[in-house]
Amino acid sequence: MPRTAKLLAVLAISLAFLLPAFAQEHQQYSAKHIGAQVIVAREQAAAFADALIAKQKRLTEAEKRHDKAYVQSQLADDFREISPDGRMYDKAVALSNFDLVRIEEYAMSDFKVVPLASDAGVVTYIVDVKGTFKGQPASGRMYVSATWHKQDADWKLRFAQVTPIP
Repeated sequence: MPRTAKLLAVLAISLAFLLPAFAQEHQQYSAKHIGAQVIVAREQAAAFADALIAKQKRLTEAEKRHDKAYVQSQLADDFREISPDGRMYDKAVALSNFDLVRIEEYAMSDFKVVPLASDAGVVTYIVDVKGTFKGQPASGRMYVSATWHKQDADWKLRFAQVTPIP
């Protein structure tokens, strides 16, 4: 056998033993790397959800305190709302109706966050509320969906829908 053929045969045999070991090491590195990426993604998703839930809670607390200036600062300019009676309101009408509502008690539960993008997400939850509307008693249990969008450095509420639970 010529010398070149012997070298190629030795090289082929060496590669046959080395490649599986290299592939296994690379696979273990890839699995660790992917596992780390999954952990980071989970941590980022949890931080994202926590930030939006905190914004929603602060907004609801401001509504209870009747802090119209804070509520106004949290609504996007193109804000829309579908109220429990099925009517749609823009930001101006929602803020004018704000003066007609008084929240005495509320309890929020069952939060879920659906990320839409890195700068947008939907918060859903259940709220039990007791208060008045135009001086008349108003209370109930409702589903709420709130779409938040990050504008500049702050989250703004772009859309909300409140649906009574029968």
